[in-house]
Amino acid sequence: MEISITLPPIRTSAQLRAMESYRRSEYHEAVVLFQKALEVTESSECWNNLGCSQFACSLYEEAEVSFRRAIELDSRHAQAVQNLVVLLICRKQSAEALPILARAQKALEPNDRAFLTPLFERCLRESRALTNAPFQWGTHSPRILCMVVGFLERGFMEANAREAWTLFESLRESSGFEVSFASVETNLSKRIYDKELQIHGVPPSEVASFVRESSPDVLQVHSPHLYFPLDYGLQHQPTTLTLTDNDPLRGRQPEDLDELRHMIDSGRLMIVGQSTGNFTCLRRHGIRVAATIPPVMAAPVQRVPAPTDRGNFVVGFATSPFHPEHWEPRGVSLLVELAAESPETQFLLAWRTSPGEIEKIVAARGLKNLTVLAGKLDMEEFYDRIDAVILPFGTTWGNHTCPLSAVEGMLRGKPVLATEFVGIADWLQREGAGIVVPPTVQGLRTGLIRLQSEVRELSVQARLAARSRFDRAASVTAYRQLHSQMLEKHKGPTLRDWENRLETTGKTLVRGRPALAKFYEPRAVAEGYMEERFPSLPWRQFEEQERDAMKHLVVSQFGARTDLTLLDLATGSGRLLCALLPFGATTALEGSEEMLRVAQQANPLGVKFVRGDIFDHPLGEKFHVVTCGRLLRHLEYPDRRLLYRRFQELLREDGIAIVEIPNPGPEYQARDGAGWENSTVYDVFWTLAEFRDELNENGLGLVSAVSVGAHLSLPSEQAKTGEPIEHVVAFEKRGMRRV
Repeated sequence: MEISITLPPIRTSAQLRAMESYRRSEYHEAVVLFQKALEVTESSECWNNLGCSQFACSLYEEAEVSFRRAIELDSRHAQAVQNLVVLLICRKQSAEALPILARAQKALEPNDRAFLTPLFERCLRESRALTNAPFQWGTHSPRILCMVVGFLERGFMEANAREAWTLFESLRESSGFEVSFASVETNLSKRIYDKELQIHGVPPSEVASFVRESSPDVLQVHSPHLYFPLDYGLQHQPTTLTLTDNDPLRGRQPEDLDELRHMIDSGRLMIVGQSTGNFTCLRRHGIRVAATIPPVMAAPVQRVPAPTDRGNFVVGFATSPFHPEHWEPRGVSLLVELAAESPETQFLLAWRTSPGEIEKIVAARGLKNLTVLAGKLDMEEFYDRIDAVILPFGTTWGNHTCPLSAVEGMLRGKPVLATEFVGIADWLQREGAGIVVPPTVQGLRTGLIRLQSEVRELSVQARLAARSRFDRAASVTAYRQLHSQMLEKHKGPTLRDWENRLETTGKTLVRGRPALAKFYEPRAVAEGYMEERFPSLPWRQFEEQERDAMKHLVVSQFGARTDLTLLDLATGSGRLLCALLPFGATTALEGSEEMLRVAQQANPLGVKFVRGDIFDHPLGEKFHVVTCGRLLRHLEYPDRRLLYRRFQELLREDGIAIVEIPNPGPEYQARDGAGWENSTVYDVFWTLAEFRDELNENGLGLVSAVSVGAHLSLPSEQAKTGEPIEHVVAFEKRGMRRV
């Protein structure tokens, strides 16, 4: 296909003058004239013309913006669509062109769609490989780009920025990686570079292009919000995301969570929590947390504090809000009320913004025991002046899940008075490093009285507990290990990439329990199941290996017993039942009537067939063995968690569950070769180590595994690697992971 940029007919005199410059190959002048024309009359045609002129000047990013604006104004502007797609193809961004083509196919009239077919074919061909292999050690040092929002604007006054910088310095000193730092700055209109600090300042609109040009192997982000990768167009970038807010999911749509969950499943995103607070929140929303790592803290300065004669007990508050909407979440009102109720106690507020409003409130209440310290403070001096740290948080959201002022205070022997909304509240109670109370004035008052009476014991315990938990070397080591895991992962396609490819062929991705149930209802699907998945050699040999592996795992756990109770969940065509029958009474549970009919025809004797929802149908007994074949791989994490819970319910204490776990390397390679537009059912792939970790998170433990499919003569390149296609895995019930 010949690549060229085409111009539509000109409609205004201003555009005509610009077009004359374009025809004379005076492209820079044409850009200026088209921009002036747009100041007078904004139209899709004029934006498209501007994009063509910018393309001719090699201003590709500006041209992309112009073409997208043209399509935004008129979704049926065929030439703008064609120009944008051609531009993306030229920039090796064919995968990004697919959704544009899919939308155009719906918007354009049939007679205007002729140009779409060759563009579809080219994009599908050039974007076929949607996955990335693990990092190849020895080619170059791994590149880690640390990123945060607002470091240049707020510096060390803001907790996220301080954490990100401390981790950056630590990794640069000790990781052996090539580490750089960038800050997203909302007040910038173009990129800058601070030579002294060696920091890139990047405006929000350029984050995606900056990261693409920097090409880090891993992006390390500190953010209060889970949606950072989506907000900045970084879905394709392997990212380790440290979440610092107690409620990092607040206020977004479910479809955003779907993409993020898939980024985690496909190896492109690893989430780091910092406390039970945000771990619990993320788990509740079906978000997998790869690790819980305390903040990387700078060690306290070794100094002898100046002697002070405080007289009154002094409490310090150093988590002041930057924005008025955070006053209530941070508990500023509660703190003022507590000061009014506690005249015997002195309160020091380290205030990071203009103190005018808080000083008015203090003056209006006549509070002589509350002092506001505004601006840049010597925090070592601040901690010298106080006996304890207070965290009067009034809500979960809007608060740092592991407040740095609390950690810094404890490292210096200052215990903490915290409300139940503080992310580390359970740790404070468990370690005896502070006192946790309800988020009320009376609760804080009661806690304050107790704190004063027990301050010496609490001070000693706070220092010991903090030194153990908030060890800088240990936290940095944990991050290095996490980054190494990310480097070693296969990275699958983004959810939208996969869906876009299917849309180009008129299909939709079968994803989620209702869609899966509907997909397997038709008789044709049930009757053709075996032929589609195991059509001939070597796939029939592969299926036989799966059954042999299952028998081996049962014998390994129970020997040659024939008195077991066995259950095959989502039995489908019943292909696994013959491997279970020799061991005892076998039950098959299936939701699809047609699938159950096929299974009964294939296994007429010795099996109890039950139709019902596999997630909640009552069976009235527990089993020695529960198998589930391939279902687990088709489920997203929230539904996988439900299935893990079902295993817990159905297994005897000495029982095992057996499932098939597809291996990422061969699976991704095979699908890249065949085209993801030919894979219509959602799938997740794990290495054994990844699956072991997921089991542990859900109160289950790996018992043993058998590799299947290595060295089979398959019609794909993956057979040459000798890697197994999948692992048949046995696991058992164990305790839940503790944060």
